[in-house]
Amino acid sequence: MAEEAAAAAAAGGEVKKSGSGIAGVLAGSLLSGALLLGGMAYLMQAQNKAIKDTLEAAAKRAPEPAGAGAGAGAEAKGGGESAFFDLDEFLVNLNNNGGGRYLRTTISLRFHNPAAADAIKKALPQVRDAIIEVLTSHSTQELATASGKARLKDELLARVTRVNPEAGFDGVFLQSFTVQ
Repeated sequence: MAEEAAAAAAAGGEVKKSGSGIAGVLAGSLLSGALLLGGMAYLMQAQNKAIKDTLEAAAKRAPEPAGAGAGAGAEAKGGGESAFFDLDEFLVNLNNNGGGRYLRTTISLRFHNPAAADAIKKALPQVRDAIIEVLTSHSTQELATASGKARLKDELLARVTRVNPEAGFDGVFLQSFTVQ
């Protein structure tokens, strides 16, 4: 190839250089990278649109959220209203033979007599005490399964109803639940 270039130069012709230098490699790499980024951006935009469409369709099918038409903290239920009472976080030791395990949870109580909110606040120390007694009576193994959590919620509902029957408690909801 060097001989052809020397012969072309001697004959007064042009010497053609190959485009395989560093500049050519860089230009090709930049072009490939730009095409790759453009393709990724297009795919991400298409995926975001699909997710948005799915969420909008699900929102159309979903029931009206709690409290949407009945005022803050209440939801329509049957012929009346229900309200929620959010309790402060509980941190209790569990009933394990080896000890050293604890439960951190936040609980909401649903009741069907919204006028009883003041009575619940007045009975709050008794309600919290009853909940702590129930929580500390369970072991890590009991609370590890979905059926164990369901039994816990049933037991909690029975106990808080005994403490304050006029509130009409009808649901216990675990907002957070961590066993360590």
